[in-house]
Amino acid sequence: MKRTAQLNLTESILIISLIAIVPVLRTGRTLDPNLPLQYITLCVVLVGLQILILFRGKKLVIQNSTLLIFLGIWLIFIGWSIISVIISNNLADAIFFFGNYLLFFLLSASFLFLGSSSDLFRTVACSAVLLNLIIIVPALYQLFDFIKVNELIIPLSTYSIHSLFPHRNLFSEMLLLVLPFSVYSFFNEKFFWKYTGIICFDLSLFLLVILSNRASWFGLIAVAFTVFFFLLFQKQNSRFNKIKIFFALNTAATVIVCFLFLAFFSKTETLESHALNTLNFTQGSTKDRIELWSRTVNLISEKPLSGGGLGSWKINVLKYGNEGLVSENNTTFYQRPHNDFLWIAAEQGITGMILYLLLFVLAFISIIKMLTAKGKKLYSGRLLVILSVTLSYVVFSIFSFPKERVSHNILLFAVWGLFM
Repeated sequence: MKRTAQLNLTESILIISLIAIVPVLRTGRTLDPNLPLQYITLCVVLVGLQILILFRGKKLVIQNSTLLIFLGIWLIFIGWSIISVIISNNLADAIFFFGNYLLFFLLSASFLFLGSSSDLFRTVACSAVLLNLIIIVPALYQLFDFIKVNELIIPLSTYSIHSLFPHRNLFSEMLLLVLPFSVYSFFNEKFFWKYTGIICFDLSLFLLVILSNRASWFGLIAVAFTVFFFLLFQKQNSRFNKIKIFFALNTAATVIVCFLFLAFFSKTETLESHALNTLNFTQGSTKDRIELWSRTVNLISEKPLSGGGLGSWKINVLKYGNEGLVSENNTTFYQRPHNDFLWIAAEQGITGMILYLLLFVLAFISIIKMLTAKGKKLYSGRLLVILSVTLSYVVFSIFSFPKERVSHNILLFAVWGLFM
């Protein structure tokens, strides 16, 4: 599609608010400090975008059959979710999750309508870099506060380094999701955004390493190898120039600093135990996840087609008790199985899980086809950003619960709306 029009000031402000501000909103007046406020603000911003789209008479231009298939699958998934709401034994949560599905569909659709704007991707990328900067600053303050009082012990102390998020793990995930935008800005922007991009990249990589979140480590490794593979595939992009050499040396220097920092502030035996527990299925959080997944599979086998209904997992899983779990102390209550795909299968049946998985499969196929197609080299940097965000989200979906988080989904569905 030919991109000529540019975003007006109001559209730019709404997109910057959506990407850079909404994901970090929080309040101490709700049980979850982030979700309710972010959900409400997302509704307001999307309403504003829809009004602008209608006012300016923007039209949805179908570029290829992939977009029609993607929208069709998502609408079928939403339709199937209506059944999950009806049969749910937890109507309040069911309506909330269903509302999220509608909002994220509307989010992608809004970006599709704005897709003719030549500066849309740049606005999203710079907003993501701004978000990266916003979440790094509080984390560095928390980190240096530990150093100042000589109480920093990695990985034990890192649980208290969570920036503006309720938990360290959510903060780590957001760091990885915005990291590709910082790299993109370094290679494609000038002056302020270029240098802000490389600074955010260095600090984000540093924090990702020392926070010791294993899902983020897996995601970072998966993204690095995938991007490296496609750069090798595109031979002209594999040739070194000054900026690439600088980035490579800068990354190597940052990694060295990370490991020196780890060596100085960590207890070797604790760090080794933390890393080895990833592959140890008999203790720690890995054991709990395996137990939760096993019980979730049992739930799926009870109602494989329809599932138990949206929001029902945390109620239905109680029938299996809490023996062998951390929740055995009766002070912890699991609300999710820490695997989005199993979660959806348990609540919306295998049918719902397949529909949800198809969205990611279709996204990966479309991105890879565009990356390997002739004449698409100009946009390979943008496609690699979208691929990295999607791949990171999938990794988190296997070990965590990003589908529940407004912040995570804003980035995913925004980038999906940028390339479909």
